[in-house]
Amino acid sequence: SLAMWPAASVSGYYFGNPEARYFGVGKICRDQVDDFATRKGIATEEAEKWLSPTITDELPKN
Repeated sequence: SLAMWPAASVSGYYFGNPEARYFGVGKICRDQVDDFATRKGIATEEAEKWLSPTITDELPKN
């Protein structure tokens, strides 16, 4: 039947490419959290909840 077990399993095709380049996303500041919350139409507190691992208290260096 080609059914997957358990039903919550995830599958997909993955293709490797030696020329692929990956990058990490750096930390974000509070002003970016505020902007994100405004654009998404959610409370800043909710945005902080979801983005907390990426929020920094440091000011960006120019």
